Amino acid sequence: MQKTAKTFFYIFGITVGGVLLFIGLSRFFPEYQRWSERCETRSKLQADVDATRQKIAEINRNIERFQDSPYFVERLARENQRVAKNEVIFILE
Repeated sequence: MQKTAKTFFYIFGITVGGVLLFIGLSRFFPEYQRWSERCETRSKLQADVDATRQKIAEINRNIERFQDSPYFVERLARENQRVAKNEVIFILE
């Protein structure tokens, strides 16, 4: 009789433990999914921030070049087909 009771409590304990484990995991899994989604969103936002920082750095370099280098301004004007004062334009057809 004691062996049967011991076996019953062993099986009962494993069953209750399994049910409690299942309940715990079922409550933990949605939180894990939300955490995973937040990590993914964070990495995407960080990539956007890095790209924006690179654009800002490029714009700052261009600002410095506009202020410091007249050759850069002239080259940029030529690329955009601008003409300086006192220049004569010849149109060849």
